Amino acid sequence: MAQQPAAAKRPAKKKGSDGYHHGYLKDALILAGRQILEEEGVRALTMREVARRAGVSHAAPAHHFGSIGTFLAEIAARGFAELTRTLDDARADCASRNPADQLCAMGCNYVRFATANRAVFQLMFGRETFTTSTEALEQSAQRAYQRLVNAVRDVDPAIDEAELSARVDATWALVHGYSHLLLEGKVCHGDPTPENIDRQVTQAVRAYVTGLVKTPA
Repeated sequence: MAQQPAAAKRPAKKKGSDGYHHGYLKDALILAGRQILEEEGVRALTMREVARRAGVSHAAPAHHFGSIGTFLAEIAARGFAELTRTLDDARADCASRNPADQLCAMGCNYVRFATANRAVFQLMFGRETFTTSTEALEQSAQRAYQRLVNAVRDVDPAIDEAELSARVDATWALVHGYSHLLLEGKVCHGDPTPENIDRQVTQAVRAYVTGLVKTPA
């Protein structure tokens, strides 16, 4: 099983009016924003507090972000990029196995990503997170979604596009729903170890895939 992406390190400060070069400032602000999300939630996140956490002037974030919405969109876009890498790692680890096993591994990594990045995961998919839609966010989310499409198609390459879309939705609903239930403490009662999470997710995805194979569309 692939490890989750390592936590971002605080960018090194460089000489400048706020102690950072232009390129490092953006990363420092994103890191500060993620820390606030994890500790206090999205409603506590303001650009002034982000600047304070990053150790820069309250006007510094305006160099990169026009609003709190575009700032949150960047955090979400980076979250989807991390999720995509996590899904890619799962397939790479199972490259010698059959497509169903690869899909199960991706499901496990999806859930692990959700539990390791609770606040960012909720930001990525929440309906009331004040995130502004940006091209970067849309493209990042689409890349993650395409990984799932490819994996589901590989299980049964002969299916048509309509059936593929239905199976992708069902598979996504399964692992995404499990992620939310796990975050709410509704599954893996008392023992939410990585091993138990993997076992339950694998059982669920495999049961679904087995049903598809036994029952043609």
